[in-house]
Amino acid sequence: MPPEAVRGTDDASPTSGANHTADLWSLGAIAFQLFTGDPPFSSQSPYLTFLKIQRGNLYRPMVITDDDAWDLITNLLQVDPHKRLGANCVPDECNSEMMKPLPGNLSAIKNHHFFVRGRKVDDKINASTYGGELSLSIGSLHLQPALKVPSLRDLCIRACAELTRLDSLNLDAPEPGDGSGHDMLRLNSSDRAKVMHLLDRLLLLSEPRIFRRFFATKQDARLSRIRQSTHDFVGLTLREEGKPKEHENTSDDPAPIKIIHLTNPLFTPKAILDDVSSENQRIENLELLKTCIRSINRIRPKFVVVSGSIIDESCRNLIAKISETIPLVLCDGSNFLSVWHCCNEVLILCGRKLVSCSEQHAGVSAKPDAENNDQMAWLKGELEQISVPRRKPLAFTENDPRQLTQHDLKRLAKNGIVCVLGCSKDSYRTTYDLTEASDSDDDVDESSENTPKDTCDKVSIDLISSTLTMLTMEAKYGSWTAEDITP
Repeated sequence: MPPEAVRGTDDASPTSGANHTADLWSLGAIAFQLFTGDPPFSSQSPYLTFLKIQRGNLYRPMVITDDDAWDLITNLLQVDPHKRLGANCVPDECNSEMMKPLPGNLSAIKNHHFFVRGRKVDDKINASTYGGELSLSIGSLHLQPALKVPSLRDLCIRACAELTRLDSLNLDAPEPGDGSGHDMLRLNSSDRAKVMHLLDRLLLLSEPRIFRRFFATKQDARLSRIRQSTHDFVGLTLREEGKPKEHENTSDDPAPIKIIHLTNPLFTPKAILDDVSSENQRIENLELLKTCIRSINRIRPKFVVVSGSIIDESCRNLIAKISETIPLVLCDGSNFLSVWHCCNEVLILCGRKLVSCSEQHAGVSAKPDAENNDQMAWLKGELEQISVPRRKPLAFTENDPRQLTQHDLKRLAKNGIVCVLGCSKDSYRTTYDLTEASDSDDDVDESSENTPKDTCDKVSIDLISSTLTMLTMEAKYGSWTAEDITP
């Protein structure tokens, strides 16, 4: 369903209903689903899906390695109907400021490089050639012999996925990187992404021993579960954890959800500026980190978030010793993403970039930053999804939460974020009351016009920083409680 249908009007012609540009949107959505197996915009309910469609924030999954295919999809899935590939809009005769689409001419789509690149082939095409690299013959499928079996490449990808599954069960299987026939690192990046995508569709990629087969070292596997292109975490996505499981008995209270937040004085920039990283102090902090890791392995939380803007190699080696059965989310300011577990969402933010974007919004900084704008567009969409079902989500940053601007804190608090945790040299917990300030700033709630009114009656947010914090939710959709369990 295109955005104009969600809004109930057609942007190109409000009085005539939908036109052919709605079909262009549908073509892009079908193409996306053919490549990935998932619709381009999905959420916990149809209403939340409609909100995503209106924003049109589209992210590239790892399986779409073809740049031409991605260009075709993004040009079809444009929120503005006039900008969609094949719309063929011209100025309206009655109103020169409006654009009028001309249906019937789809040459722009036919001439797209995704279709054109395969036309320069001979009429006589060997079936074995067709069974090889499919991307070279998209534009000439009508010249190819009809085949009822998958291509050789498709069969090989399935075989590699099954081999990976079997190797994960075999304790004597060769280690990744040995160059043998069991080594998935020998695959090129495109084929490796397709094998991983197939395992992900089968809900197997999140298994630690399976995921390990695609990385040279255990540390790389432990710290590489974040997918930067789609801003999610392998094994803790909306598809896997965003909806109640069919086998769960909703009448019974589920077990408490426990999340642990880990920081260390060595992870802060002040550790260098204040000479806290002197040899004796560093040894003491490393011992504290080891003690915290032992506590985490004993508690067995659902997942662990490690916050810090400066995490050196030695600290990363220690962090990787957290049990591989406990998902490890690294919040170091290099990625922003959402993590799901038991229908609850956690936001991992780039705090420094968020502050920079707010300064740009306030006119303090005049330099635009594409990464800052990308995070802000993503954050607005996520906050819109959070505010409607009235969940109680958490947010994590790599810096001190007190460094966030009042503008940022109001945006987070008014859309349901109850707590922000980060990394600081000292431990603290404070409640930031923003009720009075929010009344004088009407442009804060930029994320959604659908925010429930009762979420704006009292605006407050907790800011927490301690070496080891355990966050517990007693039941689904309940309130989080934070406890400092630093040894």
